[in-house]
Amino acid sequence: MANSTSNDNGRALEYALTQALIRYYPTARIDEQTKHDQIRDFGKLKSLPDNVQAYFIKNTDYFVSEILPSRIGYDNEIIKLSRLTDTQGTRGDVTDIRLWLVDGYVYNISLKHNHEAVKHPRPGSLIDQLGINNDLINKEYRNKVKAIEKDFYDNLLEGETTFNVVKQRNPDIILNLYRNICNNYINYLNKYRSYAEEYFSFIVGIYEFEKVIITRNKIDILNFYNIPRPTDMRAEIYNNSYVDVHFNNGISFRSRLHTASSRINLGRSISLKFDTNILYDEENYINRCSIDL
Repeated sequence: MANSTSNDNGRALEYALTQALIRYYPTARIDEQTKHDQIRDFGKLKSLPDNVQAYFIKNTDYFVSEILPSRIGYDNEIIKLSRLTDTQGTRGDVTDIRLWLVDGYVYNISLKHNHEAVKHPRPGSLIDQLGINNDLINKEYRNKVKAIEKDFYDNLLEGETTFNVVKQRNPDIILNLYRNICNNYINYLNKYRSYAEEYFSFIVGIYEFEKVIITRNKIDILNFYNIPRPTDMRAEIYNNSYVDVHFNNGISFRSRLHTASSRINLGRSISLKFDTNILYDEENYINRCSIDL
């Protein structure tokens, strides 16, 4: 439920920002998919509490009218805008909204509400995330994940169908699940560390972009431009449920493992996700701009 709410809020925010772009750049072309998304997500905005709707509209309007011109050039014009789908994100493009400008430049926005996570990877898909196209390696890795999940299920009592119930009885059962999943993830990251560039590109995408984080009282902009691609990486576990990955370009990420659903479905893959955030940026490649509202 929480994940669904977060997705709906994200789409509502994308709707609000796109509407602001249309108001200030009325001659910009809009593709059919974006028109469809705007119709779909109008209701998602209207379903939010009035005060949340108000600050979504107010703050996205402020970004477009007061901040965006300084990012794209005061005399520049948007000739086309498009909302991208989640499917494009799985193909290495983290952009939510793409703007084509009259000077030929393309401005990519990764839009976030209230958080700075750069990615939400599923631990079971690591081999794909590494860009390894090998069915045997993928099967080997996934079988180890299944074995960890079986061990978790074997420790449940009859009738335990939510993680909260298990946690109240014995929190170590969930802690062991997290630790084992993280250790397996780390072992394969270190085993295939030569795929550092592919994994880095999975996290931050293959296109340059700016991450725009909108909260009630502030707008943060993180600039992901001209970052050199790494050639090596090292992974380690932190505090049982976190994976730290250090790349040799000076950038490190910390990923927190958590359940993506509160319910337990016996015999099925456990719904787990990482929240991946920047841990270190030793060379200051990622510039931040903060505007208080």
